[in-house]
Amino acid sequence: MIHCISVNGLELYVVISIDLKRQNLAGTLSSHVGNLSFLRLLDVAENSFHGIVPPELGYLARLQTLYLSNNVLEGEIPVNLSRCSNLYNLALDRNQLEGIIPPLLGSLTKLVTLYLRNNNLKGKIPDSIGNLTSLQ
Repeated sequence: MIHCISVNGLELYVVISIDLKRQNLAGTLSSHVGNLSFLRLLDVAENSFHGIVPPELGYLARLQTLYLSNNVLEGEIPVNLSRCSNLYNLALDRNQLEGIIPPLLGSLTKLVTLYLRNNNLKGKIPDSIGNLTSLQ
Protein backbone atom coordinates (compact mmCIF):
# COMPACT_ATOMS: atom_id res chain seq x y z
CA MET A 1 0.00 0.00 0.00
CA ILE A 2 1.26 3.45 -0.88
CA HIS A 3 0.22 6.43 1.18
CA CYS A 4 0.44 10.13 0.36
CA ILE A 5 1.87 12.49 2.97
CA SER A 6 2.52 16.21 2.86
CA VAL A 7 5.92 17.56 3.88
CA ASN A 8 6.56 21.30 3.61
CA GLY A 9 3.76 21.64 1.10
CA LEU A 10 5.02 18.77 -1.06
CA GLU A 11 3.01 15.63 -1.56
CA LEU A 12 5.16 12.53 -1.12
CA TYR A 13 4.16 8.95 -1.75
CA VAL A 14 5.53 6.44 0.73
CA VAL A 15 5.23 2.66 1.02
CA ILE A 16 3.52 1.73 4.27
CA SER A 17 2.79 -1.96 3.66
CA ILE A 18 4.03 -4.84 1.55
CA ASP A 19 1.79 -7.89 1.59
CA LEU A 20 3.14 -10.65 -0.66
CA LYS A 21 2.04 -13.68 1.34
CA ARG A 22 1.64 -16.92 -0.65
CA GLN A 23 2.78 -15.51 -3.98
CA ASN A 24 5.20 -18.32 -4.93
CA LEU A 25 8.11 -15.87 -4.77
CA ALA A 26 11.73 -16.97 -4.49
CA GLY A 27 15.08 -15.31 -4.09
CA THR A 28 16.62 -13.31 -1.28
CA LEU A 29 15.17 -10.46 0.74
CA SER A 30 16.84 -7.25 -0.34
CA SER A 31 18.68 -5.18 2.22
CA HIS A 32 17.12 -2.15 0.50
CA VAL A 33 13.86 -2.91 2.30
CA GLY A 34 15.56 -1.14 5.21
CA ASN A 35 15.26 2.13 3.25
CA LEU A 36 11.44 2.06 3.39
CA SER A 37 11.34 4.20 6.52
CA PHE A 38 7.53 4.52 6.59
CA LEU A 39 6.91 0.77 6.29
CA ARG A 40 4.50 -0.58 8.93
CA LEU A 41 3.80 -4.06 7.57
CA LEU A 42 6.02 -6.52 5.74
CA ASP A 43 4.41 -9.89 5.01
CA VAL A 44 6.31 -12.25 2.73
CA ALA A 45 5.29 -15.42 4.55
CA GLU A 46 4.73 -18.73 2.78
CA ASN A 47 7.04 -18.15 -0.16
CA SER A 48 10.47 -19.57 -0.98
CA PHE A 49 12.77 -16.77 0.13
CA HIS A 50 16.23 -17.97 1.14
CA GLY A 51 19.37 -16.40 2.54
CA ILE A 52 19.56 -14.31 5.67
CA VAL A 53 17.05 -12.02 7.32
CA PRO A 54 18.48 -8.62 6.35
CA PRO A 55 19.83 -6.79 9.42
CA GLU A 56 18.71 -3.57 7.71
CA LEU A 57 15.14 -4.41 8.76
CA GLY A 58 16.26 -2.98 12.10
CA TYR A 59 16.18 0.50 10.51
CA LEU A 60 12.40 0.33 10.18
CA ALA A 61 11.38 2.30 13.27
CA ARG A 62 7.69 2.41 12.23
CA LEU A 63 7.43 -1.33 11.50
CA GLN A 64 4.55 -2.94 13.40
CA THR A 65 4.22 -6.34 11.72
CA LEU A 66 6.95 -8.55 10.29
CA TYR A 67 5.83 -11.90 8.87
CA LEU A 68 8.65 -13.99 7.39
CA SER A 69 7.21 -17.40 8.31
CA ASN A 70 7.45 -20.52 6.18
CA ASN A 71 10.32 -19.63 3.89
CA VAL A 72 13.84 -21.06 3.73
CA LEU A 73 15.61 -18.27 5.62
CA GLU A 74 18.85 -19.17 7.38
CA GLY A 75 21.49 -17.59 9.53
CA GLU A 76 20.85 -15.92 12.84
CA ILE A 77 17.99 -13.72 13.97
CA PRO A 78 19.39 -10.20 13.52
CA VAL A 79 19.92 -8.41 16.81
CA ASN A 80 19.01 -5.20 14.95
CA LEU A 81 15.35 -6.24 14.99
CA SER A 82 15.37 -5.03 18.59
CA ARG A 83 15.47 -1.48 17.17
CA CYS A 84 11.97 -1.91 15.74
CA SER A 85 10.42 -0.50 18.90
CA ASN A 86 6.89 -0.34 17.42
CA LEU A 87 6.81 -4.03 16.51
CA TYR A 88 3.59 -5.79 17.59
CA ASN A 89 3.88 -8.98 15.54
CA LEU A 90 7.06 -10.91 14.75
CA ALA A 91 6.79 -14.24 12.94
CA LEU A 92 10.01 -16.00 11.93
CA ASP A 93 8.74 -19.56 12.38
CA ARG A 94 9.18 -22.45 9.94
CA ASN A 95 12.51 -21.39 8.48
CA GLN A 96 16.06 -22.66 8.99
CA LEU A 97 17.26 -19.97 11.38
CA GLU A 98 20.17 -20.91 13.65
CA GLY A 99 21.87 -19.65 16.75
CA ILE A 100 20.27 -18.24 19.85
CA ILE A 101 17.25 -16.05 20.43
CA PRO A 102 18.79 -12.57 20.83
CA PRO A 103 18.18 -11.35 24.40
CA LEU A 104 17.57 -7.84 23.05
CA LEU A 105 14.27 -9.03 21.55
CA GLY A 106 13.09 -8.66 25.14
CA SER A 107 13.25 -4.89 24.65
CA LEU A 108 10.35 -5.00 22.17
CA THR A 109 7.82 -4.02 24.82
CA LYS A 110 4.87 -3.67 22.39
CA LEU A 111 5.28 -7.21 21.07
CA VAL A 112 2.00 -9.16 21.18
CA THR A 113 2.91 -12.17 19.04
CA LEU A 114 6.30 -13.85 18.70
CA TYR A 115 6.60 -16.99 16.56
CA LEU A 116 9.99 -18.71 16.40
CA ARG A 117 9.09 -22.43 16.34
CA ASN A 118 10.33 -24.91 13.75
CA ASN A 119 13.79 -23.44 13.25
CA ASN A 120 17.23 -24.68 14.25
CA LEU A 121 17.56 -22.38 17.25
CA LYS A 122 19.54 -23.54 20.25
CA GLY A 123 20.04 -22.48 23.82
CA LYS A 124 17.46 -21.35 26.30
CA ILE A 125 14.80 -18.70 25.98
CA PRO A 126 16.38 -15.47 27.27
CA ASP A 127 15.05 -14.21 30.59
CA SER A 128 14.37 -10.85 28.93
CA ILE A 129 11.52 -12.43 26.92
CA GLY A 130 9.72 -12.82 30.25
CA ASN A 131 9.53 -9.01 30.41
CA LEU A 132 7.23 -8.92 27.40
CA THR A 133 3.98 -8.67 29.31
CA SER A 134 1.88 -8.04 26.18
CA LEU A 135 2.75 -11.39 24.60
CA GLN A 136 -0.26 -13.62 23.98
